[in-house]
Amino acid sequence: MQLHEHYQHAIKQNNVLLEFARHARQSNLILCYIKKDNHDNETNNALAMALLHANCPNIMQEIPLGRVVFEVEQAQCKSAVLRADIATLRAQLTYPIEE
Repeated sequence: MQLHEHYQHAIKQNNVLLEFARHARQSNLILCYIKKDNHDNETNNALAMALLHANCPNIMQEIPLGRVVFEVEQAQCKSAVLRADIATLRAQLTYPIEE
């Protein structure tokens, strides 16, 4: 089973990081700052890595350090679910714009 498949299987029960981000936002806790116009691959990779580590910790530990970035990028390419979760997490962690 590939990394993105492990992720999709793991989140069927509960996506722990997204749930935490939702609850934190509801409680008015700011976890980090992400600029709204920052759509670079580095931020997406960091968010994907956080989601994968939270939901597939054992699988992520088995990946050799030199292959982690490649595997995370591949998981993003192959999984629309992971990409959607990255977008959701980005929205939860983006500092709100003052009106």
